[in-house]
Amino acid sequence: MNPEASRVCLSFLLSLALLLILSCNGNSSSPSENSGNHTQPNEQEQAVSLAYEYLYDSMDRHFQTFSVYTDADAGGNHFAPSGYFNGTTSLEINTRWTENPYSGTSCIQVVWNGTPGNDGWSWNGLLFEEPQGYLGQPTGNGYDLTGATTLTFWARTDEPGLKVQFGMGHVNDASGEKKQWFELGLHWKKYEIDLTGIDLSNVHGGFLFVVNNDNDPDPDGTVFYIDEIAYDLTRPDALRLIPSFTTVTDTDSFDIENKNLATIYDNALAILALLERDTEKDLSRAGILADALIFANENDTNVVPLNWPFAPPPFSSSRLKDGYSTGDLKDAQGNFRYPGWWDYDEKMWKMHDLALSYRTGDLAWAMIALTGLYEVTGKQAYLTTVEEMGEWIVSNCERAGSEINGGYKGGWVWSWNQLAWQESGVSTEHNIDLAAAFGELAVLTGDAVWQTRSDSARSFVEAMWNTDEAYFYTGLNTDSAISDVNVLDVQAWAAMLFQTEPYWSSLDWSEANLSPDGLYFDFNDDLDGTWYEGIAHMAAAFRARGDEEKAVALLDILRNAQASGPNVNGQGIPGADTYSLTTGLSWNYYDRLSLGTTCWFLIAESGVNPF
Repeated sequence: MNPEASRVCLSFLLSLALLLILSCNGNSSSPSENSGNHTQPNEQEQAVSLAYEYLYDSMDRHFQTFSVYTDADAGGNHFAPSGYFNGTTSLEINTRWTENPYSGTSCIQVVWNGTPGNDGWSWNGLLFEEPQGYLGQPTGNGYDLTGATTLTFWARTDEPGLKVQFGMGHVNDASGEKKQWFELGLHWKKYEIDLTGIDLSNVHGGFLFVVNNDNDPDPDGTVFYIDEIAYDLTRPDALRLIPSFTTVTDTDSFDIENKNLATIYDNALAILALLERDTEKDLSRAGILADALIFANENDTNVVPLNWPFAPPPFSSSRLKDGYSTGDLKDAQGNFRYPGWWDYDEKMWKMHDLALSYRTGDLAWAMIALTGLYEVTGKQAYLTTVEEMGEWIVSNCERAGSEINGGYKGGWVWSWNQLAWQESGVSTEHNIDLAAAFGELAVLTGDAVWQTRSDSARSFVEAMWNTDEAYFYTGLNTDSAISDVNVLDVQAWAAMLFQTEPYWSSLDWSEANLSPDGLYFDFNDDLDGTWYEGIAHMAAAFRARGDEEKAVALLDILRNAQASGPNVNGQGIPGADTYSLTTGLSWNYYDRLSLGTTCWFLIAESGVNPF
């Protein structure tokens, strides 16, 4: 190559190298310049995907099989362990035995003392029956378990050589009784009973066991344990609601009282989150949840359960209650299943107070979710139900007046301590929710009366604005005095409702007063921990205001909580970073995986403003 050509080639190569260097510098920033500590896009997508997995897994928790027992008071349990074959004196059943369960948080402990039963012979057993009391009075419906082919359970004993007869059915069932003897060992073992060819269309006896002296090496009786009793029957399309929490023990009071709780607020958020991703499977699941709300609204017509022994409710008719049980909405008799727990001290079943409560804000969120799904599907039942809910709120909770004297009351909450309903004050948060719900109804129906009602709720919220300090009061107490408890969700939600100044300033006030650093927000101003759901509220609000950097920083905190927070599984997000985060109100938040927190994370990630 001649010298001139060499110079031209060298010049070209140098220019190309310089262009490549400049290109790299122009399109690739250092971590400190661009990403800081923020999660990278692929990690963001993974966190979102895992959060949706939490929704799916929680929704299917009790529907992969037809369970007789998984844990004490689990929402997926069926059949009552109440049918004693030979009297109650020789047999003791503890369905909340927490020492060494096979899985979950508890198992069943059976203690038989070996003494003769009612018939004078040394044997006894138990039928898990539907309905309760069927063994003594065989009336009522059983469960249709058609399609199941196997009954499985796990068992162990403290006494080697013990033989127990296990089975299912009742002599009145089309299936008859299917029973066989098994020898138990010291370690958990899975046992199966083949049900092939058996008519399972009306099963009253879901599970049974029998012990006797002939098969017990110890004449003084025996102890054995049972866990995970289930039929191999999946029900992917069954109407249901998602558990509000993933509890972790069967000894802690919060876990015991909230294990089978599914609130309509949390499930409304789940519908909204599923609508945002908008896959075919998401829409199908959103429809199942929405149809469950419709079904409850149409069929749960009793304000209180039958034979209610306490004070009657101070309001007319019934609407959706704040909470229902996880698992099936109804039992085989058609009775609604409400969340609660067996109180061993008082020897009674206690319904969760939310199953006896009617709060306007929770109803408003159900309305928001159903109108959102109506806009996607056009299913008229959704819109009709929303209108019915709205009319109930107006009839029972509307206040006469305007501004601070207008809006809507918070509803009624049952108190087990006072054995009476307590009327809520006037909540700023609830009126924010109603302003959004009624406003959407006005748009969808074209009926101006809903806009008037929305304006009434909005005017109350505006009357709660503290002009001097630029934040919203929480609302009015029952004595009509302004609450002195200042809380985070009101600030974020009101800002998203109005989307204008001066109300955007409530976000800045929250940074200064409800967080030690502008990132880790508490529910109120005592700063005794981090409220992760509130962080999601603020992320959504900052994103609505256009403060993307702040929103991303808060979402990073939630992703970290998803990965390494308390009691995590890598999918859901806890409600708080500490046990019993105080609020200054009548409830606290807990470090348990929370459906509401996880859904608000997804809503904030999507950038949608639900108001």
